[in-house]
Amino acid sequence: MACFQGIAGVDAGAPSAVTVGGAAGQRVDLRVTASDVVLVPGLTDRYALEPNDRVRAYAVRVGGTTVSILVEAPAAELESFGAVAARLLESVRWG
Repeated sequence: MACFQGIAGVDAGAPSAVTVGGAAGQRVDLRVTASDVVLVPGLTDRYALEPNDRVRAYAVRVGGTTVSILVEAPAAELESFGAVAARLLESVRWG
């Protein structure tokens, strides 16, 4: 989750251990504090974080590859949307 540390306009919480479909990794919650779009390098090509959004970012190792999963919602809605996303992630099975 180091790609989120030190990005201006993004507050990153402390990473926590998670598993998704039996694959171990980390999760971190992000809050966009910038008044403009923030580009995060290193995720695919670039990932744009929108002002006033929150993101729950997951990174898990699957067969030697890091898989990134981003759950993004308006700041006031992340907790309720994140709960729905967590139920979906519980159903993930890697092939």
